[in-house]
Amino acid sequence: MMIENDDDRTLAEHLYIIYRDKVYNVAYKKLNNVAESEDAVSETFERVVNHISDFRDKSCNETEGSIVLIVKNICIDKLRRTKKIKFVSVDEKINMDDDIFETEDISNIVIDEAMYEKILDEVNSLSDEYKIVVMLKSKDYSNKEISEMLNISEENVRVRYHRAIQKLKKKLIRGGEVNEDE
Repeated sequence: MMIENDDDRTLAEHLYIIYRDKVYNVAYKKLNNVAESEDAVSETFERVVNHISDFRDKSCNETEGSIVLIVKNICIDKLRRTKKIKFVSVDEKINMDDDIFETEDISNIVIDEAMYEKILDEVNSLSDEYKIVVMLKSKDYSNKEISEMLNISEENVRVRYHRAIQKLKKKLIRGGEVNEDE
């Protein structure tokens, strides 16, 4: 989409100047790659330009939140495409016992590759509000950082993460991946 008038062009330039560094920093923190991060910045502002009318009447906080969410989603897509998203280690197999999900931090659980794929599928099947929190937590973002990115309270981040883990646990148990009796 082309920018059709000077007001939209000015707004797009203004948003780029204000948010380009923040967008790059968010992208680099997730991707750990300069070229991929620069691509993510380009894609982010391409989407902003394509939907520039949506940014006309937003407050500064809403604009920043929207732009950060766009770059986060682009990074998640890039990671998914390159299979760089790691929710857990795949170094060795373990026996799954009934307290495997007792911890809120599932990033330290060691599993085999088949289980990793199953967990990834289940995470991807979560609603966006839970999925984004799980993905950001898996990238070691703090509750405070996530709350700022998503414009929600830290308590809401904790609640969403807890609910997501509970949903994952139920799905995996129901799917036969975790045996409650072991």
